[in-house]
Amino acid sequence: MAKTRYILRLPTDTLAQSVNGGLFISRGTGIHPCRAIDTWELIHVRKGTLNLREGKQHFAIHQQQTLLLQPNVEHAGTQPYDADLSFYWLHFHVPRQANARQTNALKLTQHSQPRRPNRLMELMHRFLDEQVNQTLTPLSGNCLLMLMLNEVADTLPLNEQATDHINSLAMRAERYIMANAHQPISTIDIASELDCHPDYLGQCFRHTFGMTITQAITRLRLAEAKRLLMDSELNIDQIARTSGFATPGYFRRTFKAATGITPRQYRNNHQRLHINWR
Repeated sequence: MAKTRYILRLPTDTLAQSVNGGLFISRGTGIHPCRAIDTWELIHVRKGTLNLREGKQHFAIHQQQTLLLQPNVEHAGTQPYDADLSFYWLHFHVPRQANARQTNALKLTQHSQPRRPNRLMELMHRFLDEQVNQTLTPLSGNCLLMLMLNEVADTLPLNEQATDHINSLAMRAERYIMANAHQPISTIDIASELDCHPDYLGQCFRHTFGMTITQAITRLRLAEAKRLLMDSELNIDQIARTSGFATPGYFRRTFKAATGITPRQYRNNHQRLHINWR
């Protein structure tokens, strides 16, 4: 097995320094500019696929995947923006005096798939919310950035060929859930689609992701509901149905149990975003 190449090693007792961030939403035209900047850049794709190169290395960053761009290295788009593309971006510095040889350093690969992408997006959204409301301090920005990098360091395999049969089956189930979570699906439905026994599929999924299939479906539905609460004008009942919840009442109970607040309170807390169109 090839040795993992880490592009950044950051000691956990050293704060990386955030600069600024934003949310890019494609208009279906244009391409990422060719440039080299003096900061690191963290990109997390919320939807669609972003095609970039750094130097001569090409990347296709898909939904829920992350890319780290190095300072003072030229990067550019290799294909026009997808019509449905949206991604978070954040610029940051790493202190030169950081001792990256510490055993407890965060180890980050350049192109990764965070194990908890929804958690990463929540942190990025909070950063942007505080930035636009001018409540983001250097300390809070740096702390949020470190929490983001901690999520980026906890990754899943990008290449299914490098996983064993258990992980491969679990990842196929995850893709099916991501595509169909808005519909009434169950472990039995997914097992039938993947031609395996439901109990075995459930065991494989829990082994790989540390949660049940039902929990994964609920998490995705909640993530979609949060996105709609932030980005759409749909009412709460419409969001419940669109996200895949059986009834608005069940949606409200599940949402409050998971977040500690109601869907309406969540919407009120996330009214403004730093959004740009490049």
